[in-house]
Amino acid sequence: QMLKWWFLHFSSGVFKEGLMFAGYYFMNLAFLFPMLKIIKKRNILQMAAGAAILWLFPAVAETFWCNGCCADLTMAVVYGAFLTAVADSKGHSRRFYYGRQALFLMVLVLCKNTGFIWAAFGLLFDYGYHLLTCRKEYRSRDVKAEGLNGKWSDRRALFAVTLMPVVSLASWLSFCLFNRRVAKLTGTAVKMAAGEMHIPAYQEEMVNAFVNAFVNWPLHKWKTIAVDLSPLSLYLLLLVFVFMLYKFKIFNRRKACYVGGFLAVSGAVFYSINLLSHLTIFAVETQYLQPFGMASSIERYGAPFTIGGLYLLAFYAMKGRRPAVGALICMAFILLTTDYKSAYQGLTGYKEAADAELVRRGELVDGQAQEFLKKIGAGGNESIGRVLYLRDQSDVSWVRNTYIGFEAAPVSVMYGNVDADVVKEQDIINAIKEAHAGFLYVDQLAGEKKEAFDALTGGEEFEYGRLYQVVEQAEGQICLTGVYEDR
Repeated sequence: QMLKWWFLHFSSGVFKEGLMFAGYYFMNLAFLFPMLKIIKKRNILQMAAGAAILWLFPAVAETFWCNGCCADLTMAVVYGAFLTAVADSKGHSRRFYYGRQALFLMVLVLCKNTGFIWAAFGLLFDYGYHLLTCRKEYRSRDVKAEGLNGKWSDRRALFAVTLMPVVSLASWLSFCLFNRRVAKLTGTAVKMAAGEMHIPAYQEEMVNAFVNAFVNWPLHKWKTIAVDLSPLSLYLLLLVFVFMLYKFKIFNRRKACYVGGFLAVSGAVFYSINLLSHLTIFAVETQYLQPFGMASSIERYGAPFTIGGLYLLAFYAMKGRRPAVGALICMAFILLTTDYKSAYQGLTGYKEAADAELVRRGELVDGQAQEFLKKIGAGGNESIGRVLYLRDQSDVSWVRNTYIGFEAAPVSVMYGNVDADVVKEQDIINAIKEAHAGFLYVDQLAGEKKEAFDALTGGEEFEYGRLYQVVEQAEGQICLTGVYEDR
């Protein structure tokens, strides 16, 4: 988010969406650049080929990075860079070796709430790799001279690598608490844990959709020139690559078993978590009942495992006795399995469909939302604060809400849906407090009752489609004061 925000300042005073994507691409590519260190410097052809391959590489398993600003791809490249940093110990001082790992994890947990999951996987890989590679080294040293000191120095460093992302994440959570912000799915998860969330009774259909998408559906929106990998086939292919590294003597038996075992177990654990998420937190999103929607979800949320795993194995392939051969094999794999159309669209092809996409975006922000945006002063230079925007219970659309929030900036908008016939005064008060909103705006509701809203306006009749300011009163009560002018 910070990189995108900084890039927007290249256009002073005028918002340009393209600069936001430029910041996103810069952030992701910065963590991929180390893969090009094998290229001969000042060789224009190799540099151009390397740049093209670097752009195509994420599209092997995650095409959303070319069609949006999802944080999952950023987590993927940071996670892959961390795994590589663990494996890349030769020629580095202890301070650099462990310091780089700590920095990668500190960034990883800030990318997204689920970053801690991948940080945990990364730390497990780090601990195991440390035991695998260092035990023999310690035994070969003179224990009195340096072995004991070396062992405890590494353990202290590993403790610091574990501690620093905890500090980083704690600082971010403190910031969110201070500013009274919570992620949408975090709030959903809390409600689910408290038993306040109704989970639809179609778990069997969701499991069938997950299995079908995981086994049969390709990772890409568009066809590749050779192989359309499904999530399962890529999962198995990662293990095949580990075996090939062993056969070509880049891995010894112990390292092959460790890396292969880590990828197999971490992948199985993650995909199990992903399935559980679709059965609980994402259960209300019916688009996942369709294999295409489910495959897109698996592709997106699984990017850290797939891209991170490929990143690590590519590092090993280009680290062997014949790095040029390893690089050519990696290039061939990318060229045969990547999604060229998405990569092209993300680079320049989006311009061809920009007008149509803007029209489609405009259609998603319907007339009621347009009126709401007008009332809150969307797109201005200043924000009135945080607004709770309520719609009818039958009119739920997270996608539309995303576009409304985009258009509303810099005004912060929270969303909710209510049934006018059953909602009570305290329900509205609770919704306002949970959103930490300073303003309330309610679209026309389908129900005939309006007493719950009337009770909050101090005797005046509540009006749908009007902006109200929230005034806190004694004993946790609130009063709604109408804002008369259009902002």
